[in-house]
Amino acid sequence: MTKSATPFARWTPLEPFTWSFQVFTEYDRELMRLWGSHLSSTAYTYSQLGSTGAKWTDKPSAHFRADVLPASFCTDMKDWSTAFNAFDNWVNLSVVLTLASNLETYVASVVRLALQSDPGVLLGTPRAIDGGYALKHKRIGAVDIDAHIEACTRGDWNSRLSALQRLFGSSVAGLRAVHSDLDQLRTVRNRFGHAFGRKINEARRTGTLDILPMEKMTRKTAERLRDSVLQATRSFDQELLTNHIGEYEAVHFYNHLHPSLKARAHAGQRAQDFKKAIGHHGAQLRGKVYCKGLVQYWDAL
Repeated sequence: MTKSATPFARWTPLEPFTWSFQVFTEYDRELMRLWGSHLSSTAYTYSQLGSTGAKWTDKPSAHFRADVLPASFCTDMKDWSTAFNAFDNWVNLSVVLTLASNLETYVASVVRLALQSDPGVLLGTPRAIDGGYALKHKRIGAVDIDAHIEACTRGDWNSRLSALQRLFGSSVAGLRAVHSDLDQLRTVRNRFGHAFGRKINEARRTGTLDILPMEKMTRKTAERLRDSVLQATRSFDQELLTNHIGEYEAVHFYNHLHPSLKARAHAGQRAQDFKKAIGHHGAQLRGKVYCKGLVQYWDAL
């Protein structure tokens, strides 16, 4: 079936992932670009030092500009390398912190989307109520969705998964499969975010002059946690999209666009305007048949 002949079907998604997930992957791609630039610069720096015959006992100023920090804070190249390895560990912790933040933002976004699309979930009757109707008739705020989102994004992952499962049942299987990695991600994020990767209670203890060691985060562990997050969110997103969201994002986009359309405009013209607007939005292109079907669906609500 070609794009132009694909009809609009409220509960049948046209795209393989939600727009929320697509945004999440863009943030992840940005993170990988930043991390990759650090890794490539690390490899280049050590390669250059090796080619110039750098020795552990050399002064950093022999290899770096004298006015930069390594030359003024490190006693020799061995000291510089120790500091650089600590910085590499800090970068790995920052990757995990960013990954956890991106994940929490995604879960909050997609849970809100699923509950707005399929509010019957809150009554244990999925698809009994079309969220498109509530959207059109401005009843979208009739249920306190924020409380459910908070339950799905706060606390440890035992409580989060319980909250998600109460809402979406077996759709959380992908997340539950990597439960331990998700909770490790959460705890590392808390320690690094609140105490720079150190034990929070010890870091806040009074009466000490000790500098606590920073938590160790290897590149391999950070990569594993990222792989687990991507695998779990991909599965979760497809489950919610298929079972609870369908084409709600496109319906929501039309609702946002609708006030700018002429109230008396012919349905065919509104469909054409919608087709053009959603194409500019960056979503997968919708054909004429689909756009006419969505407008007819909206008008009939």
